[in-house]
Amino acid sequence: QWASALGLLPEMASAGVEFGAITYNAAISACEHGVSWQNSLSLFSSLSENFPEPAGMPLGSVINACRTASAWVLACSLLDEELDRWLALDRLQSRVPCEMSHNAFWKEGLSVLLHHQGVLAVLKAAGISTESIIERVRGSLELSGGPEVTCVSRLDLPTSGVLVMAVGSRGSTSANYVLAQFAGR
Repeated sequence: QWASALGLLPEMASAGVEFGAITYNAAISACEHGVSWQNSLSLFSSLSENFPEPAGMPLGSVINACRTASAWVLACSLLDEELDRWLALDRLQSRVPCEMSHNAFWKEGLSVLLHHQGVLAVLKAAGISTESIIERVRGSLELSGGPEVTCVSRLDLPTSGVLVMAVGSRGSTSANYVLAQFAGR
């Protein structure tokens, strides 16, 4: 059915219907499920040209379609390109510094494993809820005047491991980028 859905796009264009982000998202998702990675990549390119703001979910669909086709090099290249583009957009749109005080994290008993390019990874011990860790991180950032964080992964209460967060609010560049990586796996 993905081919039928994709076939409607030229008909829509000839009828003068303007494509919105939702139209592109639906078409890219149809291509992902139809294992048509070339079409999903082409549509994503058009989406990026027409709507420059970050589009994490469609990117995740394209990455997943590439993964299914074993086009790993292309998927990694696309992720790198989008990260650069999104971070450039973020620098233009945001004046909030991304420097965080590791001392504030240590005071909260948090072990930061990684803080790099909009990604924050914190060690979560068994018996502590994901929500509790996120609130402690948010509290630490508020004290140091830092940015918000968005949870992009969850761990069950009895599970220990790495809890990944994006540095930025839900619609930020870093959140969209990290969410796209999780959607593409």
